[in-house]
Amino acid sequence: MIAKLKSVIAINWKPLAGELNGKQVQWSGLLIFVFFFVLSLTKVGSFTLDEILFHYPNVVNFYENGLGAAFNARYSAANTPLPYIIVAEIARLTGPSLVLARITTGMLSFFTFLMAMKLLKRHGADNYSAFVILFYPYFFVNSFVFYAVNYGLFFALLALLVLDNKKDKDAWFPDFLAGVCLSLAVLCQQFYLVMPAAIAFSKTILVFRQKEGTLFRRLIKVSISNLLLFLPLTVPGLLFVKWKGLTHPNFHVHSLSFFPSTITAVLFVSGFIFLPYLIQSYKKIKAPTLFFAAVGAALLVLFFKPAFSDFQGPGLFTGITYHLLTLAGVISPAITTLLMMGLACCGILFYTLLFKSLSSQWDYVLFAICMFLVLGYAANTQIGERHLLALIIFLFLLVLPRIRRPVAIWYPGVMAVLGIGYFVYWTFFKYGAA
Repeated sequence: MIAKLKSVIAINWKPLAGELNGKQVQWSGLLIFVFFFVLSLTKVGSFTLDEILFHYPNVVNFYENGLGAAFNARYSAANTPLPYIIVAEIARLTGPSLVLARITTGMLSFFTFLMAMKLLKRHGADNYSAFVILFYPYFFVNSFVFYAVNYGLFFALLALLVLDNKKDKDAWFPDFLAGVCLSLAVLCQQFYLVMPAAIAFSKTILVFRQKEGTLFRRLIKVSISNLLLFLPLTVPGLLFVKWKGLTHPNFHVHSLSFFPSTITAVLFVSGFIFLPYLIQSYKKIKAPTLFFAAVGAALLVLFFKPAFSDFQGPGLFTGITYHLLTLAGVISPAITTLLMMGLACCGILFYTLLFKSLSSQWDYVLFAICMFLVLGYAANTQIGERHLLALIIFLFLLVLPRIRRPVAIWYPGVMAVLGIGYFVYWTFFKYGAA
């Protein structure tokens, strides 16, 4: 079983770490992680609000009470418990501390980065493209603080790596193994529940485009494959039954309700982050498409504009993209509105062009996951830009193999400015000013 598991995942870390020689992207990534983690330790006493109020107390809870902490009154997080279990079990060797939690997060984030590199390289992305993911602010900064978002991403990318490595269409063990990885992702953060649904949906739709065998036989195969994918989700399902919801009873304020304003926010965040892809593809934008995108963006911003806030809440949206837009509004609120319309228009164009470029099963599955995630975000009453991490990373997996030089060279540099700038602000000003 272990040998089979290794062959399915097929991650050979040594060659991955040294195969690029001159560019040494992977080693550079490691040095970057180490440097910024050490830099963050210069403000080791300046822990963020969520770490102090929610996440670290949960580690102590699990350290003291074991798995029973998932159901006691001290549970102090809106997400599922696996990140706290992982850190609490490691803490049994050294004792619990927030620094240990941050070290664990940093190590796990680095391996997440390596898996993303593996997937990008396999699908033909430029070597430098990996730095776009590395410096994406909500991956980069969250690698040096103790939040749960990077934990779920680790298991989600592991599931994608398993599925992408599946060579035999009739082999069902990879589907079950991917389901195990996805169940672990769900046990880190509930948003990942949409992933198996999206994978099953896209695989079923693609059955009707295949030519091999009869349709009935293809439907039977995909049904078994989907069943094996969903089977491991029984574990988080039992947790949700015990909680009587998707969150612990202490956090049932995180209810489900559809907010169109979140879709508007997702569009202008996507338009901002993926603007280089639009710049590269501007010749593919037709006048009618541009017109309808502009009209759609204007209507969305005028009727479904989220309010910016430093705190989460229904109809509110947090994050650096919206913050930058509001800073421009100091001159005039109309500037913020116009910028939002522009970025929302870019977001619509981005998704339109990306959809038109889809060609393989991998493309369609990833795109379906992204669309399901958008709907999942829009159904949540407490959402911000940092919650969009999975969506943006999966979009990077689709977009970066389509990016060519010279954009592939300067795109990482722009993202590095954004990511390092946010790190400095977060570490030395927002929480480290004292």
